[in-house]
Amino acid sequence: MLLIGLTGSIATGKSTVSALLSASPYSLPVVDADVIARQVVAPGTRGYRAVVLACYLRGHWAVVLDVPLLFEGALDRFCGVAMVVAVADRETQLARLMARDSHLSREDAENRVRSQADVAVKAQRCAARGPGRGVVLWNDGSKEELAASLDAAIVEMRKSSPEWWSWTLLACPPLAVVLAAWQFWQNVRLNRQWEKSQSKTPKEKL
Repeated sequence: MLLIGLTGSIATGKSTVSALLSASPYSLPVVDADVIARQVVAPGTRGYRAVVLACYLRGHWAVVLDVPLLFEGALDRFCGVAMVVAVADRETQLARLMARDSHLSREDAENRVRSQADVAVKAQRCAARGPGRGVVLWNDGSKEELAASLDAAIVEMRKSSPEWWSWTLLACPPLAVVLAAWQFWQNVRLNRQWEKSQSKTPKEKL
């Protein structure tokens, strides 16, 4: 079963993508960290793992982990695919935030955006995972355009994680464990490479 780690920033469209993934035609189970954090199933706990295991045992080809702090909490290590919903234009993000929360002034909106990790950096980190491991959905257009981009991404994911493969892993738990461990190690390696690249001085990056 493929674990899709979904993240983004405020007013970039992460909740929209989460809703699209949970609805037809995808109908994927979504584990929402904002909800489970208030329960005894916070990310990393036994309860959290039990939720993911239940999805696996039901034969779902993928489950979505909706986690705002996916990279900051290092939960991307457990995901086969990291998906970031981002906007290239900060003004678009601010406009959407103020339209959603009409009581906010522009200054308040700017402060909220600044209080979170730069979504552009999240997008760069996601892309650095490479094809098949990182998906960046740019959401500067309409909801229809976002849905089309998501659909194209899901089509590619299904090619690498078809339903028959999910059933194969379900029938052979030892193989599933080995592959999960290998994937975890690969993600740890990718994270180390990213951290190393970010620790370089501007002169070294030239």
